[in-house]
Amino acid sequence: MNKKLRKVSNYKNYDEWVADVLRQEKNGADEYVKIAFEEYFKDGNEKTLLIMLGQAAKAKMGFKNLAEKTGLNRESLYKTLSPRGNPKLHTIKLVLGALGYELKLHKLHSNRDQA
Repeated sequence: MNKKLRKVSNYKNYDEWVADVLRQEKNGADEYVKIAFEEYFKDGNEKTLLIMLGQAAKAKMGFKNLAEKTGLNRESLYKTLSPRGNPKLHTIKLVLGALGYELKLHKLHSNRDQA
């Protein structure tokens, strides 16, 4: 860590602490997004994915800038990227685009495809 890591109790909430930790590491937010999706593909936990995307967005640009880049309302982004969130695919696409990512399809091979 570049800066001394402060106690979680010094932050407004846990998400603020995570965002600060991610800011301290070069490419920390980008690595966190990758981990978020790897974990999601393993366990299917959408709530955790949304929380992690929100934490990465907070670290990388903040919600004000995220709202400006996506054209979405800041308050709705807070709700969307929370355990209560239920975003549409279009919203996820906008958020990922603002973070510098895009969704792509990768064909899975089946036994029938290999024959």
